[in-house]
Amino acid sequence: MNLKLKVLKALYKVWVSTLSFRATGQWPEFKGPAVLVLWHSKLMPFIYYLRQTPIVGLASQHPDADPIAVVMNHYGLEVVRGSSTRGSVKGTIGLLKALHAGKIVALTPDGPKGPARRFKEGALWLAQKLNIPMMFLGVGMAHAIRLPSWDRLELPVPFSRCVMKMKVVYPPPRKAADAERILNAVTSSAEREAKMAHIGWLPIWRCPSIRRINQTSPKTGK
Repeated sequence: MNLKLKVLKALYKVWVSTLSFRATGQWPEFKGPAVLVLWHSKLMPFIYYLRQTPIVGLASQHPDADPIAVVMNHYGLEVVRGSSTRGSVKGTIGLLKALHAGKIVALTPDGPKGPARRFKEGALWLAQKLNIPMMFLGVGMAHAIRLPSWDRLELPVPFSRCVMKMKVVYPPPRKAADAERILNAVTSSAEREAKMAHIGWLPIWRCPSIRRINQTSPKTGK
């Protein structure tokens, strides 16, 4: 690992340790096989919050994806390399193997290069092929900095409050447009809850060990 990536990993660790989290919505026992989806702009809090869980992510073969892959590996998340343009066969095979092993595959359906918040077919195809649940994860941040990237990547301000809202759908939606509507809805709801939490309308607690997430988070909710 080069020096730049080492520094980035250290900064990320300090930064995310200041955040507070709340889990809302439907949090089943966190086990697969299942396909979890969230928008690419919401990746930063997601990696830390779901550390040390049986998640396998997909990272592009482009060097720009190296920082994300390094951080994911550091927090105990497996990474399969591939994308829609290069290494797609290898990536798909790796994800199918992970699902057959009972793991959770986490994908950003608008990645790796957009358009932002447009749901591509890949994640839906995996869920339909294996007839497994889809977990739609909405991430809300009370205060965030938006970077000038294609996805307007969101970085929560230190000491911000974050809401992680889950909606589980089974059987998986029939069309990508339906999946896009669901993910947009749960994301918008998480964003509203995060803003409410900031002004004291909702209780917030420090993030527990995610290894115990099924014991500390509500299994169902609105």
